[in-house]
This record gives sequence, C-alpha cells and structure tokens, in this order.
Amino acid sequence: MPLLPVPIPTTDAWVHEDRTLSEIAIKYLTNQGDATTAGPRELGSGVTLTLQAASIGSTSVYSSAIPAGLYRLAYYARITRAATTSSSLTVAFGWTDGGVSQTFTGAAITGNTTTTYQQATVTFRADGNTPITYSTTYASVGATSMQHSLLIVLEQLNA
Repeated sequence: MPLLPVPIPTTDAWVHEDRTLSEIAIKYLTNQGDATTAGPRELGSGVTLTLQAASIGSTSVYSSAIPAGLYRLAYYARITRAATTSSSLTVAFGWTDGGVSQTFTGAAITGNTTTTYQQATVTFRADGNTPITYSTTYASVGATSMQHSLLIVLEQLNA
C-alpha cells in the first residue's frame, strides 16, 4: 500500500505551544503506521515436518476458518535420506474457489539424493470457511527408505 497523501508537517505544525502533538502530526504519524503495516499476513505458524517416510493424507494447512480472498502458499520439500534404490514424492494442495474444488500438484520429486528439493509458490483465490489442504504421495524402494522434510507457509494477500 502506498503512503497516504498527507502533507509533511513543518516544525511549527508538529507541536503546539504547550508541547503536545498537533492534529496534523497525529494524523501524519497514524497514516504512516497504517501504510507500513499493510501487506501479506501469514496465517498460523505454517507447517514444518521432518523425518517423513510415508504418504500424508489431506490435512489442513491452517486450522481456523478463513475469509474469502486471495492467498499465497509457498512450500519447500527436500529429500533428507535417500532410498537404497529409488524414491518418489509428490506434493499437492487443495482449496475451493467459487464452490469448485481446485488442486495444485507439483511434479514428482524423483532425484533420490539429499540434494534433491522442490519449491514453489502458488497464488489462488479461496472461498471463505473452506479448508486449504496439503497432501503427499510417497514411494520408496530398497532396504533403506527415503525420508523427506516439508515446510509450508500460507499468507492472506488481501485482508
């Protein structure tokens, strides 16, 4: 949000003779505070999962009711232990827009090394009071199973 068009007060306009702030100064300072605090608002504390070694069914990213609006979801998934032979991890998200279920599914992560990761940011509109969910599909082949971490942040873009 741009700074509000309030004229910058001069020294005389800031303070009354009794050394109290003038109405112009109070309005100016209040408006600057509003302008600097506007912007995306993170919802909850996000999701931080480590040592995961199984598929995760549909789970809410944020447990409280949300208002209808524009949201941004960012995620980062990394293989933290490679499988003996091969592995695959797919991360998916779901929400409802205009009464219609929507999904975003990342490409399968198949690198099977601890340097393999995937990250993405998804912007979408969601209906109010509907869940925003995540899920994973996991596969691992070999005596040592693949493990991964998953971090998710959800932000409300318009309040």
